[in-house]
Amino acid sequence: MKMAKKRLRLQLFLLFSLMLVLVWVVAFYEMNRSYQSVFNEAKIRNTEEAQIFAEYSSSNIKRLNETLLDLRRAWRGDWKEFAELVQRRQEIIHDISFQVAVIDKDGIMQFSNLAKPSERVDLSEREHFRVHQLAPHKDHFFISKPLKGKISGKWSIQFTRPIFKDGQFNGVLVISVSPDMFTKFAEKVNSNATITVARENGFVLARSPDIDLNKGIMIDVSRFVDDRVPSQGNFQIISRIDGVERIYGYQRLPEYQMIFITGESVAGILVPYQVTKRNVLIIASVFSLISALLFFMLFRAFNEKNTAQLKLEEREEILRQSQEVGRIGSYSFDLNTFRFESSPNMDEIFGLSPDTDKTYDAWLKLLHPSDLEDERKTMREVRLNSGTFRREYRIIRPIDGAERWILAIGKMNKPDEHQPMRVMGIVQDITEQKQHEAELMKAKELAEAANVAKSLFLASMSHEIRTPMNGVIGMTELVLETELNPQQREYVNMIKASADSLLVLINDILDSSKIDAGKIDLESLNFDLFRVLDEVIKPLGLQAEKKGVELILDIQPDICRFVIGDAGRLKQILLNILGNAIKFTTKGEITVQVRYTQYERRQADLYFNIIDTGIGIAEDKIRSIFDLFSQADNSITRKYGGTGLGLSISSRLVELMGGTLSVESKVGIGSKFSFTLPFQSAPEASRLPPATLFPDLQVLVADDNQTHLNLMADALRQSGMKVIQACNGQVFWDEFVKLTDAGREIDLLVLDAHMPDKNSFQLIEACNEVANTAHLKKAPKILLLTSALTPQDIDLCQSMNLAYLNKPFSMMELKAAVGQLFIDHDVRALSSVEMSAENKLQQSRLSILLVEDNEINQRIATVILEKAGHQIQVCGNGALALELLERRKFDLILMDMQMPVMGGVEATVNIRNKERVSGGHIPIIAMTANAMSEDKELCLNAGMDGYISKPVRGEKLMSVIAEVLNKCKL
Repeated sequence: MKMAKKRLRLQLFLLFSLMLVLVWVVAFYEMNRSYQSVFNEAKIRNTEEAQIFAEYSSSNIKRLNETLLDLRRAWRGDWKEFAELVQRRQEIIHDISFQVAVIDKDGIMQFSNLAKPSERVDLSEREHFRVHQLAPHKDHFFISKPLKGKISGKWSIQFTRPIFKDGQFNGVLVISVSPDMFTKFAEKVNSNATITVARENGFVLARSPDIDLNKGIMIDVSRFVDDRVPSQGNFQIISRIDGVERIYGYQRLPEYQMIFITGESVAGILVPYQVTKRNVLIIASVFSLISALLFFMLFRAFNEKNTAQLKLEEREEILRQSQEVGRIGSYSFDLNTFRFESSPNMDEIFGLSPDTDKTYDAWLKLLHPSDLEDERKTMREVRLNSGTFRREYRIIRPIDGAERWILAIGKMNKPDEHQPMRVMGIVQDITEQKQHEAELMKAKELAEAANVAKSLFLASMSHEIRTPMNGVIGMTELVLETELNPQQREYVNMIKASADSLLVLINDILDSSKIDAGKIDLESLNFDLFRVLDEVIKPLGLQAEKKGVELILDIQPDICRFVIGDAGRLKQILLNILGNAIKFTTKGEITVQVRYTQYERRQADLYFNIIDTGIGIAEDKIRSIFDLFSQADNSITRKYGGTGLGLSISSRLVELMGGTLSVESKVGIGSKFSFTLPFQSAPEASRLPPATLFPDLQVLVADDNQTHLNLMADALRQSGMKVIQACNGQVFWDEFVKLTDAGREIDLLVLDAHMPDKNSFQLIEACNEVANTAHLKKAPKILLLTSALTPQDIDLCQSMNLAYLNKPFSMMELKAAVGQLFIDHDVRALSSVEMSAENKLQQSRLSILLVEDNEINQRIATVILEKAGHQIQVCGNGALALELLERRKFDLILMDMQMPVMGGVEATVNIRNKERVSGGHIPIIAMTANAMSEDKELCLNAGMDGYISKPVRGEKLMSVIAEVLNKCKL
């Protein structure tokens, strides 16, 4: 026992440590991911900006080159006419500020739209003149390094072409543009970036922020000019110009021998990461504190219970030792002479001196007056019936007047058959034992009180934890309904996932505690087995689909649909086992088999098998998976998470419901969880009606999952159809073409919407084209099987007149869908149902009184209900609610239990008392953080019509309101 307690305490500590480790692992992972993300985004951003920068500059350079060619053709030496032409070109190219000059063959400026005609400047030493003078027969476009104009005094880059006359070099035409032409556009794209334009020889042509161009700054561009190096990319270095470390993106334009570079400082790039780091650390710290508080409370509750148990065990040990060392005396009683013979030990126990008269009458005087009559009666029975006897009585010791308890055990010795003569036996002083029994009874009462205190403590802690959890989960769901950027949505989803996990842990611990205390009450109500399975399988199907795992529902065709039992606990068992199967299965399939056997007197057994192709369980670990806080291997917890409570609770629930949960498994192959539960067939119990038969229908079925394909084919054959199976899209197409070419009619095509080798929509279009070409009498009907239809897919189904059935589904649903296809020609989802009560509720507008003292809970409930179109009035306690009801009528009341001034239960009792006098009945729903079953009974006994525990979720709240209103109308 002590080892078990130590092990449980160690497991709780390890669980707490694991939770902290997981929280901080996720936190550091997120910080590292954010760090890498901002760097990757910066690299991509700078590369793209460099490309845009280069493309824009290339476009401008081409325009300037075209302008040079145009102006060169117009140059005739007429200064005035050429100036007017230049002015018109400047007006046309208004987005680029440029100046034009003409240099003759001797290097003397003949024209400049900035200089007077009389000013003749010698430019023969300028680079842009000499490059053309040294190659007089070459007509090429040249871009100079930045120069400071002799006339304008401003820095400019010269774009030049040679002028020819009669085929001979006759001068140079120059367009001068400020270096800002390159940098201003890049600054608009990213004002925080550093922009650099350089030649392939490393000479900087332009830069932003500005630098002193007089210094003729060079940069190392050797890494870019090699033809084996990509023309664009990025790199990270410390700038030689200003000493700042940056991430750069570059784009090379070989045709102009130029390189365009944009860069951002590492410090600036890391600003979002620093914000993310701070937020992640805050969130991780908050969750660590919450976890520490929770486990501190659990440890304290465990220690209190352990202390009470230790006291009880200590008193039991004292009692045992007192019995072992108790003094025992012997006696002999002659029934003829009524004289006693006693041992010294007996004399000592009774406080008799050696000379005491040891007759029966003298002995009777020692007895407590209250025990005299019982003693005489016992002796008469002994004389009449002989045999052995055992009785306890009290004596008054003559030596000290003390009252002692005596246990007497005796046997009648009969010398002959008719005359019993002597009684012999032993006596024992059990006074201390009696005292210990009294103390033990008191300790038992204390232990029971401690157990009650533990239950009250758990209920109180559940209330105290669920109240802030309601705020965390409720506000998180409200935030998710607002517009968020992807990073914010990711963070909020992480908060919601962690809060949901914490709530599951709280519920599991409460369930485990209630089972230990024997306070789990099983319901015995009629329920629809199909609806329960649908509510379990459909949501989990989406989880399985995300992992690429097929979830298959295999129900016995003639199963009884309506049974009597606890549907909620059945759902809890299935959700726990299936949740584990999905968690530990990364590929393949999970099959849920439901079988049925009915006996006489409406006794029915349901057999459940959950078979997966997951990681499996080692044989020596199978027993431990059903223990509290235990999994098959510690590495499982590290890799997949979990507390180990789910299977333990499921196993104990199955036992409470009269069944046994077992498992068969092999490592690397998968697991099979099985359990059988006894139910009663409901009075309205029914099996499925006989399946509609479709004899001679030709059906082509395609699914890449062989198990699901076989199940569907067998189910359709049972309805009389002729079925051809196809294990993938290619086989489906080959079979379809083969049947069509043979002139055989195909009545129905059933195919999976997500087969890996073929697009199902394209397959259907191809089938329709083949059917039209072959001039078939009728086109085959089509049923699409899907588990992840997007809104676009649904629109496409409707436009193509396709019916679809959502996975996972039972084979009965498949048969019903096929029947509906051949009866109803409307295109719609064949698994759809009529408008639910919740949807009908949203179409009505209710006046609702919310009685809640917590402002956050008020806000959450108000937003949920107002979004559903209802009118909400809030008050902070039951007394205020009673006053408000005197002045105004409401359609519904949502009532918290624990509030200042007047709680919800007391307020409800007052409301119902007034209704007995005035008539009427207003529906009241308890909306409370108290989650124990006795809390629910307390609310219902007080006159409330429904109950919902916090945290409150919108969908669940709407469902409970609809259920209560529907019940009250009835």
